[in-house]
This record gives sequence, C-alpha cells and structure tokens, in this order.
Amino acid sequence: MEQKKLYSAKEILWSTLFFGVFAGLYLLMKNFQVLDNTKSATSVRTLIIVVAVLFGVYLIAPFELSQSISSIVGIVIAFSLYQYTVKNQGADIAAYKEKQQIHSGWKTLRVSVVALVCTVVYVLALGFVLFPLLS
Repeated sequence: MEQKKLYSAKEILWSTLFFGVFAGLYLLMKNFQVLDNTKSATSVRTLIIVVAVLFGVYLIAPFELSQSISSIVGIVIAFSLYQYTVKNQGADIAAYKEKQQIHSGWKTLRVSVVALVCTVVYVLALGFVLFPLLS
C-alpha cells in the first residue's frame, strides 16, 4: 500500500508562481484529500472552477484592463495561497515531514507541468470559442 504524502507549503508556492494558479490549487486540493478533509477539498475544487470562469472573463476584458491587473495578481495569489496553506495545513505538513511523507520536488514538478499544459489547452480552447463570438 502506498503511503499518503503531502505537498509542502513551499512546493505549493513555487508551483503557483512558476506554473500558475491551477497548479497551486490542485496541490492544495490533493493535500486536503490526503488529510480526509473533504469539505475543504470540495471548496478548493469550487475555487478552481471560479478561477476558470474568471480566466474567461479576463480573456474578453479590454486590453488595457487586462495588462494592468496581470502583472501583480499572480504574485498576490501565490503568496496568499502559501499563507493559506501554512495556516490550514502547516501542522499536518510538519507532522508528515517528520515521517518523511512529503512528495519529492520532482513529483511536484511533474504535476505542475501537467497543470500548466492543461491551463494552456483550456485558455486556447476558450479563446477559439470566445473570439469568434466576439468578432
């Protein structure tokens, strides 16, 4: 039987900064699932859907508006997600670290790259659907 492992708060932070919001939220959701906190896992899943809808709104926003918010929003989201993880899972992550049950950086990298690819596919698909409708 495979041991249940968590992603550390730093892994979630770096994943969010370099691979996007969906990567960080997915890792956070997986942590809640390992901790058998289904209510919080469901809340994060709902947040992923909300972020996906906001991406769609961002794509159709005027260029000047989208440029002004894009530079800082990612950093704010990444550090907010980090603080949320430390606050809500910090003790559990520390306990799992003592038992060496934290995912390796390579596993986190693989999951993050897949999340980034999914994000790109989603944005491209959304663009192909929305732009002809708005033209």
